[in-house]
Amino acid sequence: QLQELAEVAGVEGESLSAELHAAARSDGATKLAAENRELLDMFRRDTMDYWRSFETLEHFLQQPGLLMDQVICQIPASQLLWMVDKYYTLHDDVVRELLSKKLSASARHRLDDVSETTGVPLRSCRRQFDNLRRIHTAFEDNARHGFQCYMRDEIMAGWLLSESLAAKYTCVLFLFHSGFKVSITRQGRGALKKDVVRCEDFEFFAAALLNYWVRTDVNVSSIADRITTDDATFMQLKAGLGDVYGFELDKLFVTSLREIKNLVFNVRDPALQQLWQLVRQRISGAGANGSNKKGVFYETSPQLASNQKKMRALEQGRAFRTAAKGLVSIGAGLAQLKEFRDLFEDANQKVVEPLIEAGLNSADIAALLSATADAFGDLD
Repeated sequence: QLQELAEVAGVEGESLSAELHAAARSDGATKLAAENRELLDMFRRDTMDYWRSFETLEHFLQQPGLLMDQVICQIPASQLLWMVDKYYTLHDDVVRELLSKKLSASARHRLDDVSETTGVPLRSCRRQFDNLRRIHTAFEDNARHGFQCYMRDEIMAGWLLSESLAAKYTCVLFLFHSGFKVSITRQGRGALKKDVVRCEDFEFFAAALLNYWVRTDVNVSSIADRITTDDATFMQLKAGLGDVYGFELDKLFVTSLREIKNLVFNVRDPALQQLWQLVRQRISGAGANGSNKKGVFYETSPQLASNQKKMRALEQGRAFRTAAKGLVSIGAGLAQLKEFRDLFEDANQKVVEPLIEAGLNSADIAALLSATADAFGDLD
């Protein structure tokens, strides 16, 4: 337990003096001090030894492939793997701040503000930055496949990370690789403010995009089953990362989205009107019992369907028309790098804000998007 405490302190950027102080204040040390001063001194020496062991192993932790073969410190393999996972742990608050930066040398010199904002020691912020940049650079410099590989599994194999931590790195690295704009500064009733869009939210988005926009073997008609952001859904999406190959969008998928805009929404209002009727039926569950003609489940919302004020705002206030056109416009622009990087901001401005202005809450929006995703397949 003392060894683990010292190793965690080293990873988190705590100083040796701070660790000795914490060790001296522990229940075990207090009891030793009362019984035997020599044992207390031994307790402190052990803490220093474990600390030095961590400093010695840090070089190998940065290159986990060499860790199991090192002979400097005789530590069980299970303990070494535990140390690797701790060393590569990512703090959500730190990652959220780093996402607005680039993984560059100049950005590393400006991590003081990240430490000050998050309350995480600067050494720990640098460790997390360096780990992200180290793994990102390794794939970037790989002449054989680059990022076109089974990323999660490659990270697990190359850095000895657990499946859950490798999934987290896959999501975060995808966000960095894609260059998404995440520093939203616009103000307004529905604006995405930096402090309310959490790291977990962006991870969920990344996992969903990788599952549905990069992976090619997913049945898109089942997307309505995963439209919500609960923990079970997130676990399913992260589990699916093992089947995701690379970070590039599926070209056939992107082409199809562009064709939808050209073939459907250039025919004026009839297509939109038909889409609204299909969505309205699905929201209320009328005549479908919560599933489409293929038997795929979608989310109904009797609460939204029975709220006449919201339904009128969607239909007569043109909120649904605006949101639907926004969705198609975003999809059609995915092939352009700039449009892709603006994805989060565009989704908020063109889709979410009009629905919020119509009085919808998050549950209403989830139900509406679920029904819309399903209804597209039944358009004439």
